[in-house]
Amino acid sequence: MLYRHIIIYIITTAVFTANLSFAADSTFIVIGDSRSGDFNRNYFLTREIIEDAVSYTSSKYGNLAGIIMTGDFVNSGEDEDEWNNWITANEKALNYPVYPCIGNHDDEHLNCSNLYYPDNTGELPCYLMQYYTTSYYKSFQVLEWYSADINNLHIISISSNFEVYNPGAQEGYIQESIQWSWLREDLMINDNEWTIAIWHKPAFGSHTFFGKGHGSDMFMRDRYVSVLEQYGCDLVFSGHNHWYERTSPILNNEENDNGIIHVTTGGGGAPLLPVSFFPFDKVHSGSGKILSDVNTARYHFCILTVKDDLLKVQAVQYHTHEILDEFEVTNR
Repeated sequence: MLYRHIIIYIITTAVFTANLSFAADSTFIVIGDSRSGDFNRNYFLTREIIEDAVSYTSSKYGNLAGIIMTGDFVNSGEDEDEWNNWITANEKALNYPVYPCIGNHDDEHLNCSNLYYPDNTGELPCYLMQYYTTSYYKSFQVLEWYSADINNLHIISISSNFEVYNPGAQEGYIQESIQWSWLREDLMINDNEWTIAIWHKPAFGSHTFFGKGHGSDMFMRDRYVSVLEQYGCDLVFSGHNHWYERTSPILNNEENDNGIIHVTTGGGGAPLLPVSFFPFDKVHSGSGKILSDVNTARYHFCILTVKDDLLKVQAVQYHTHEILDEFEVTNR
């Protein structure tokens, strides 16, 4: 069975790597957590946010190089109708190259029980289904990890779902190990000026009141952040927490000017989360320092501008276009 994993691993590295060229300064919209909710029936709010983002960003910066999305497109990845509704509502987004990552709500097989062999219904075994999350793949034509080169920017997209696959049987371990090895190899051969990574569950995220809410995904922090730090990743975008949050630059779990800034952008239409004002709910460094520099619950989108000598990020409130946050990353 292992050789089949190896074949699929080769396919993912060879086929799902894109090389695109745009103007010298590339501008992207970054947005996450567009799944439906009380105020987002049939993704109408998401459509308005995306269309507002496209209109505003195009008027300010000209042509868009693409839309980066940090996961949780739908409530239930198993519901094909939800995916169809999302695509219908967001046709404008699909007019541009979309660089997605898969969210926990998007994944069809978190509770897969058919571990190794096709069952009597013809259903694929888990280890294959996890590579071909059908509706996600059909919608965006990407697997659960891939990379893309746009001018001098390298985008890496990985899954933050693997640690929850059938822990008793350790199902998911093979997929996660292959993803981790692929990531390390991809970073080693990457020679672009700038590198950003996207995945759904933030490695550095605050809680809502009294430790509630998602907070930080410690598996992603412990397993993946050190690899990105080692090979010079410049910026990480995540979603999952339904708000905007930006950390200080972080290196080895401590604030450090040479570290990576982690941005959570989860204001794309899903119900917003309350932001706690208690210090103990904020994400902390290993030594206890608060790492959350900005944390606000607004529907919003981010604008990422890639220049030769810097990355610039703006967080923009939907409709009012208030600038919620703005920062730059320069070559370290």
